[in-house]
Amino acid sequence: MSHTYDEKVTDKMRTLPTIAVLLTAVTFSLSNVASAQTATFEDLIVSTNYPNGGSFTSDGITFNVEDFNLFPSGSTNAGSTTVANPNSAGAGNGMTMGNVNLDVVLPSGGASAAGFAYAEFGGNINLSVNGMLFNTDDFVAHDGFSNSEFSISVSNVSNSGFVSVTGAINQFSFGGQELNIDDVRIVGVPEPSTVVLGALALVGAALMALRR
Repeated sequence: MSHTYDEKVTDKMRTLPTIAVLLTAVTFSLSNVASAQTATFEDLIVSTNYPNGGSFTSDGITFNVEDFNLFPSGSTNAGSTTVANPNSAGAGNGMTMGNVNLDVVLPSGGASAAGFAYAEFGGNINLSVNGMLFNTDDFVAHDGFSNSEFSISVSNVSNSGFVSVTGAINQFSFGGQELNIDDVRIVGVPEPSTVVLGALALVGAALMALRR
């Protein structure tokens, strides 16, 4: 059975809303596939100490306790981190860090954002992203840093605030000599689910039908 030109146009016009709905669903799904986690340390026992070489997990995020880089050079493996309450970086439990770094175990696909609340009390700090080490007196010195892989934003009021890194992150660690941290947040990289990929295939088929 043949269709007139007007009938074909009408069929295409009916298809357009369907495509619009599919595109909206795909966009919504993609925006929600990324997983976000925040380690608040409330699930850890106050005064528990984790020495260099150890590891611990809070709220599903695992941290490896590693060597600290001194300023201007050298390193130490004698540091540790302890669960503290009260904690100057946030409410409830937090971590007191002394001459130690915490390396965050990222999701398998890396992260699109990472950050933590902090309060500094002296000495130097370490911040490492994708293997690039920032070793200075304070975090705020790196506010506004940006390269082709990631950007750093730091809020600071009286030597406390929040460090935020966005971009393609495959390694993330931080530490200090006299440092409190809290609320470590990691946002995974969005990965299309099977449902989203199926919706994209349907959109493609619909667009091909329109071209015919």
